[in-house]
Amino acid sequence: MENIQEITTLFKFDIVGDKYKITYLGEKPFYVNFTAKLRGVNVPVQTIRYKYNIKGEWFIPGIDYTGCSILELRNYETKEYLFDKVINPVVSKKRKGQNIICIGLNKTGTTSFAESMQKLGFSLSPEGLNFMTCVQDVPYDDFNSTISILENERFNLYEDMPYSYPFFYEKIYERRPNDVYVLTVRNDVDTWIKSVIKFYPLLQWKNEKDWEDMSYMHYRWSNEKDDILLNNQFPLFNALGIKDTTNLELKLREIYNTHNQGAIEFFSRKKSNFIVIDVSKKNEFKRLCNWLGIETNQNDFDWVNKNS
Repeated sequence: MENIQEITTLFKFDIVGDKYKITYLGEKPFYVNFTAKLRGVNVPVQTIRYKYNIKGEWFIPGIDYTGCSILELRNYETKEYLFDKVINPVVSKKRKGQNIICIGLNKTGTTSFAESMQKLGFSLSPEGLNFMTCVQDVPYDDFNSTISILENERFNLYEDMPYSYPFFYEKIYERRPNDVYVLTVRNDVDTWIKSVIKFYPLLQWKNEKDWEDMSYMHYRWSNEKDDILLNNQFPLFNALGIKDTTNLELKLREIYNTHNQGAIEFFSRKKSNFIVIDVSKKNEFKRLCNWLGIETNQNDFDWVNKNS
């Protein structure tokens, strides 16, 4: 294949409902990767492979194009990039409704919260996506990727980093004042402190040199391999203001109390949809669903990571 014009003319795209029917016009068998990329942040969200055997053969990839702006084509066998197709908004653009944003600190039952909400049909912004976009931008006071994902109609449920960062809710509230904000809490601060120290092994390190050597984040992301993210805990520690493990329990106690009190005071002054939830309480899921106006026969949250 000599140039981009020759490559693009090998494929014909026709819209069928909310999908693309992609017809191959080349002469030789061709194995292709189709990858949809999220609008605004250009991150791959779904890849499907297909081998065309003859000219005129067509294929309709089962890709959900919602919230995506680019369909990337690659030669699967050589991994060679071919070209990007701009996705027609008719296929990808959907109505954006209200988000549910969990602003509770990590280890306050956020995973259990998200798991139960997904069973109701809510679509969670995945952790890997947040790491590849928001988490690396927020330390530079750049919230563009965060807002882009919050306003993407592909998702309507958000939790953990960076939404769990102290006072981060103030930043996103400016742009999304009509969303639902949920503060998840533990039954007491001591339970949360034990859970955090147990879950994050690095908080058990006493050597400051170890922290200096590991206090940066790096990653690799491609369309052919899963993302590899190292030191992903440090953006959280930095946001919490934890620079070492000196007086760790005292620091964590102050972080927990300040975060929760700050959120409650902030939203008490706003005309906003805000609620405090303890996922370990009996009938708490039912209470939340009643508050949201959602019918359910389930009373309690699905408790994930019960031993942490």
